[in-house]
Formats: sequence, structure tokens, C-alpha cells
Amino acid sequence: MGQVSFVDTTLRDGQMSLWATGMTTAMMLPIAAEIDSAGFEAVEIIASAFFKKCVRELRDDPLERIRLAAQRMTRTPLRAIRSRYMAAFHITPPCVSELWLERLAANGVKEIRLSDPS
Repeated sequence: MGQVSFVDTTLRDGQMSLWATGMTTAMMLPIAAEIDSAGFEAVEIIASAFFKKCVRELRDDPLERIRLAAQRMTRTPLRAIRSRYMAAFHITPPCVSELWLERLAANGVKEIRLSDPS
């Protein structure tokens, strides 16, 4: 029988589904080390749609969120999720996608999960 691994989605889908992405970085950080020690294959930390919510409504810096989480989660790779479109089902120019991925990696994201809505 093959190995079964789990990815924690609490900080991405959990709070997205329950609180409309309303969880602040300050709310996430106290549990980060516990999630890290649980033995997950990865932790989904952010999605492309979160950036607008973080900046406009929560007054949070989404890249700082990733950096601070990465400092507390040293054993488990952080993962971001995105689709073909970065926001609102509009085609994203390749240069914008490349910059976004570069900034994610520079701040601590180790994996990207792609979900294609089409």
C-alpha cells in the first residue's frame, strides 16, 4: 500500500470558507508552530485572491504574512494556490505571474498548487 500524506488547509481554505478570508496574520501566528509540528506534507498559506482582501480590508501585508509564517514553520513547506487567472477570471500577463511567483518564493513559499477552473 502506498504512502498517504495530508496537506493542512486551515490557514487558507479553512478561514476562507468559514470567515470569508477574514483571518489576520496576528490570528494565524500563534498556531503556526503547532501546525508545523503535526507532520503535514505541506501547509497551504495563501491564494492569489487573498492579496486584495489582506491589503484592502485587513490592512495586512500578505508577503509579511508569508515571511512570518515561514519563520515559524521550518519543517513543513508552505504552499500557495492559484488558477490560470490571478484575480477575477481575467487573464494575467505572464510578467505579472512571474513576478508574483518570484515574490512568493523570496518570502517563503516552497510549493504552488494550480487549480484550473475551466
